[in-house]
Amino acid sequence: MKIWHSPLQIFKYTFDDVASAVWNRYPNDYSTHIISEDILESRIEGNKIFIKKLIIKKGSKYLKMIPFGMSSLRSLKIVPCIEESIYDRDSKTLKTYTRNVSYNDKFMMEERCVYSPSVDEYKTSTDLKRSILTHVNYGKFSNLIQKVLLMQYKKRLKGTDSGLIQVLTERTNVSSERVNFFKDSLSSKIENARKYINY
Repeated sequence: MKIWHSPLQIFKYTFDDVASAVWNRYPNDYSTHIISEDILESRIEGNKIFIKKLIIKKGSKYLKMIPFGMSSLRSLKIVPCIEESIYDRDSKTLKTYTRNVSYNDKFMMEERCVYSPSVDEYKTSTDLKRSILTHVNYGKFSNLIQKVLLMQYKKRLKGTDSGLIQVLTERTNVSSERVNFFKDSLSSKIENARKYINY
């Protein structure tokens, strides 16, 4: 079993914007390996929101770098995963846990992410602490496969973050356009009212 901790990632968006985008990050231009996403369960307990999703990913592309001798892993077409998230309003954190739920006799990967407001004066950014746990049961090749899986995971992080940023950009731009629309509309109404009063 291996655990790898990613360097701290900082998103230049508020925590509320990031939390909302995490729950709605698929589809995006960088998530072509995601086949489907379904909510299995959602509930509220006190100031916490719990959501469980089933995410179906393409398996063959993710495992393509495994040596050809391990054909049973290279031939996987899909990898069903469970993502569980906990939003805590009191501590201002969003925690996600994503793991494969099939082929566990061969390998297991679990990603853990913790999103929280950055420690700055204005709290306009969001920190992401991320780690990945891997375990492979393939005899003497286990360590080799674990290294390959971890290497592939690291390579895809840029795309993962780019996809989230794309969703954040689209959502915040829409919000800005709406705010500007209402501002313009309000200004127009005020100007018309002034003309009416001065008439």
